[in-house]
Amino acid sequence: MSKRIIDIVGKNHHAKWDKTRVACRAIICRDDQILMAYEILTDLWMLPGGGLEGNESLEDCCRREVAEETGFLIRPVPCAFEIHEYYEEYRYISYYYTAEIIGTTERRLTDRERSVGMAPRWIPITKALQVFSFHEYYAATDEQKRGMYLREYTALTECIAEKKWHNDLIAAAKAYIADAFQNNVDGHDYNHSIRVYQNALQISDACPDCDLTVVSLAALLHDVDDHKLFQTENNRNARAFLEEHSVEPDVIDQICGIINGVSFSHNKGKRPDSLEGQIVQDADRLDAMGAIGVARTFAYGGSHGRSLEESVQHFYDKLLLLKDELNTDAAKAIARTRHTFLEDFLREWRRETDSSM
Repeated sequence: MSKRIIDIVGKNHHAKWDKTRVACRAIICRDDQILMAYEILTDLWMLPGGGLEGNESLEDCCRREVAEETGFLIRPVPCAFEIHEYYEEYRYISYYYTAEIIGTTERRLTDRERSVGMAPRWIPITKALQVFSFHEYYAATDEQKRGMYLREYTALTECIAEKKWHNDLIAAAKAYIADAFQNNVDGHDYNHSIRVYQNALQISDACPDCDLTVVSLAALLHDVDDHKLFQTENNRNARAFLEEHSVEPDVIDQICGIINGVSFSHNKGKRPDSLEGQIVQDADRLDAMGAIGVARTFAYGGSHGRSLEESVQHFYDKLLLLKDELNTDAAKAIARTRHTFLEDFLREWRRETDSSM
């Protein structure tokens, strides 16, 4: 999704800025707590992060700054906004990331950070919001602190709103597919879409640069216009749901493009262009493998009048081919045991059917 730019203009800004500084900052939550960097001697709170160095990427900058200030190793996921601040002749750009902790390391503070006693602190999110909400209190005495607290307050409130929007949208999508597939018994039911969604989330854990909202919606909605189930054109059902929930038109097109790249019969040998498309395609194909794949094959075959032998042929036409059609390393790792299960099933099938003839 395209990033929104939030401008904060300081009272001392010049008519034109001619210098730019870039920083990356992390919003790291654990239950109802948030990780902060706290300067003990100056009584200054801030989200961990700092300036871009050399040719490092934005994500690497975020990882490095958090590690240096707090001692935590993180997996950052970009927020859908960035904040531009204007003070004197400078424009300061802050890129924000939500992040999960994946390990620990030694802190590496600068001389100044050591001198003010910078330390990591977990505090309630409500307290952080309260601290930063007093930004105007410092307007007359400390413009730098006022600006910093205004920036952090803006970032936190935006992040909370963004997370709520995402969660509400996913909940609505789940309710929509529960209704759409309530009478399905051929393996393309609500539970199939939920499993594809869960597969996609698992794969996404190893792909931190993906847009999780796009992945989630494409996974949940991937069958709502399936030609085997619905007589629609141009992803009519998916588009109607997304438009009703005010998703941006370009994002709707992106999601529908991903959905159109899922079908095995229409996309055999085709690798989606986007990372999000690769994740969702893999997630759907994983649900045609392993024990679930076996069960779905016979459920579909039975509901469409196929014999057991005709359903077994589907293993050779599709299921056994899937492991070599996957895109992501994470999906390939999951597929190994599922593919082995398929092979074991067929060996047992042949043993039992050969002995009965």
